[in-house]
Amino acid sequence: MPTRLIAALASSAVLAASLTACGGPGPADTCAEAFTILKDAKIDPQQWALNRGAPVSAAEGKQKAEALARVAALETDDKDLQTSFAHIKSGGQTYQDELDKLAADPSREPNVQLAGAAVGFFMMSLSQRCDQKGFKP
Repeated sequence: MPTRLIAALASSAVLAASLTACGGPGPADTCAEAFTILKDAKIDPQQWALNRGAPVSAAEGKQKAEALARVAALETDDKDLQTSFAHIKSGGQTYQDELDKLAADPSREPNVQLAGAAVGFFMMSLSQRCDQKGFKP
């Protein structure tokens, strides 16, 4: 092999390795991080969907909404996960807004449950997308 060809191949390999290294975590790693945040906040997406996110207390609801915001803030190059995070962000914000209103007006409980049900659906969707990316929640 000519020296130039060897040098070009070596340069290409180094460039490819550095680009891969700078690409950030893969989708499965991002999913693992998301589900670690949920687990630490004691959020089980399936259980959440069943009880529609109804909090036991306002403080617990606020804590769970903050965990949803942390999941929604995760960054990834994967378009499917970006979509899930955007939905969780939007749903989580609505859930937080309804929790805030619930403190002043207890009749808003159905609104909290509706917002919670939407977030549950979004988390189940994230779970399915993560499963497709090689992460088993």
